[in-house]
Amino acid sequence: MLDGQKELHSGRDPMNRSLILISGGTLILKHGTVLRNNHSYTEGGGVYFSGIGSLPNNFLMTEDSQISGCSSRLCGGAVMAAVKHPDDKLSILGRALITHNTAAHGAGIYLRSFEKRAGSILTVSDS
Repeated sequence: MLDGQKELHSGRDPMNRSLILISGGTLILKHGTVLRNNHSYTEGGGVYFSGIGSLPNNFLMTEDSQISGCSSRLCGGAVMAAVKHPDDKLSILGRALITHNTAAHGAGIYLRSFEKRAGSILTVSDS
C-alpha cells in the first residue's frame, strides 16, 4: 500500500505531486496493490503517465488492485495519461478498482494525446 496521507498536506501546496510517475516505462499494479489518499496540485493524484516521444509507456491495473481517495486540482484524480507515443497503452482488467477520486476534469482517468500522430489504447474489461 502506498498512502499519500493527503490529510497532512494542504491541497493548495504547489509542491504536491503524483504518488507514481511513469515516463518511458511500465507500471503494473497487481493483487493487493493500493494507491490511496494523495493530492497532486496539478495532475494525476495517483499516477501520472507522462508520455515521451521516444519510448512507449504501459500501465496495467489487474486483479484486485485499486486507486482510491486521490485527487488533483486539474486533471486525472486517479490517473493522468499524457500520451506522446503511438504505442502507449493503459489497461484496467479483472477486479481492478478506481474509486472515490476527484479532479476538475477526469476524476478517474484523464487521457489526452499531446501529439497528432500519437493515439493510444485504453482497455477496460472484466468486472
